Amino acid sequence: MARHHSISAEEQQAQAQAQAKGAGAEARPRRRGITVLGVDVTAIRVIALLVAVAVIAFIVGNTHRVSVNFFTIHVSMPQWLALLLTCAAGVLIGVIAAGGRGRAKGTPQQ
Repeated sequence: MARHHSISAEEQQAQAQAQAKGAGAEARPRRRGITVLGVDVTAIRVIALLVAVAVIAFIVGNTHRVSVNFFTIHVSMPQWLALLLTCAAGVLIGVIAAGGRGRAKGTPQQ
């Protein structure tokens, strides 16, 4: 007498995914890097961190006062502040230019 084993909906879905990927292939989550303190460390995040450190080091190394002329506006300020404002403006322009092309939060990378 053969026993009929019932399987859950999750098991059925896993089997369907495995069959869709290839005969007998097990469905495995795709590894995207390492996790440090609960944060996924990816190449783009490492590069962004290195650029941020370089920008901060450059700003800290340039502390003398400079005269900034922007059309009819003339101001004197520490060079680090001028550099920080310029960097912030560049980031803002990049975010605006990217518009909605970034991936949605919670959407897995491919």
